[in-house]
Amino acid sequence: MSYATVEDVVNLLGRTTLDSLADRDNSGQYNVNIVTAALNWSYAIINGKIANRYTVPLTDTAGTLKQIELILTRWQLLIGSLQPSEFASFLRDAWKSDYDIAMDMLDKYSTGVQKITGETPGGIRAKMSVGLAGDDVEKRFTLTRHTVGGGDIDTNEEGTLDTV
Repeated sequence: MSYATVEDVVNLLGRTTLDSLADRDNSGQYNVNIVTAALNWSYAIINGKIANRYTVPLTDTAGTLKQIELILTRWQLLIGSLQPSEFASFLRDAWKSDYDIAMDMLDKYSTGVQKITGETPGGIRAKMSVGLAGDDVEKRFTLTRHTVGGGDIDTNEEGTLDTV
């Protein structure tokens, strides 16, 4: 899932620029997997930043997060590109400035200094986080409470130091 699509990235950058940034096999065309990976990275950054204040993923009715995701994706594609440094340096300053502004906005959203248009705060609270994480967290915790040569804390069964 993502707030933006590969088509949005093509529309933002143009086919020629995207081909230059996301062609890892020298085919002359962008690799959709590279673009999707950059979108996924950006999506994770956005949700990770705002999850303490908003329940993610958001519907993004105003398109704010889509624009931020596109800026982050553009930056990720640039820094991961195989283009000569002259190509990257030409774009780096302008795109880095946009990236910094986008990250600053995410920080403001996460702290409540700024609100995301059309969205209602209601993110994960610390006391709820383990419950929302599900049984897997408790299973991992239980599996790591064995002692070397001693009994399990819960069952008193003989165990060894298990790591998951």
